Order: sequence, then C-alpha cells, then structure tokens
Amino acid sequence: MTMIQFSGAGLLAPRKEGDQLFEVRLIDRRTGEVPRVNGKPLSFLTHAPRHAAAELLRGRDRALWRTHVEPVEPPRRDGRGPGDGRPG
Repeated sequence: MTMIQFSGAGLLAPRKEGDQLFEVRLIDRRTGEVPRVNGKPLSFLTHAPRHAAAELLRGRDRALWRTHVEPVEPPRRDGRGPGDGRPG
C-alpha cells in the first residue's frame, strides 16, 4: 500500500505521545474502505495518533467515518524485517 504523507494541517504534531511511529487511516463505515486521493489510500504517519485521528474526524459525521491506528514497526538493525522479503 502506498501512503500519502502530509506534513501540514497539524497532522504531524510534536512528539507528545512518544517516539513510536503510527499509521493513521480514515475508514468509511459504509464500505469499510480507506478513501483514496488520486488513486492512493489516504493515510498518515505520525508520532501523535490521537491528535491525527481527531484531525481526520474533524467536521465529519462519526456515524459514517472512523479511524484505524496501527503501530509502524521500526527497521531492524540487521536490515531484516517487515517488508524486506527475508525471514525475520
């Protein structure tokens, strides 16, 4: 999945919640799908997932929208790990 990363609009707030990196996605409750912008899924990387989720939901009907937050695994020091095609 390709992620669109924005540094504006307050979505990448100061690291108040720690150094863990999270992916935050907006989900359409009617379809269960992530909305797309120019064919790419709308998602953000942030160190402040609660803030990013609140910003994504601002002005939206919460009966129609929800957010999904997932931690991003840091790369391993040995260069092996998630997404590199080699066993961890």
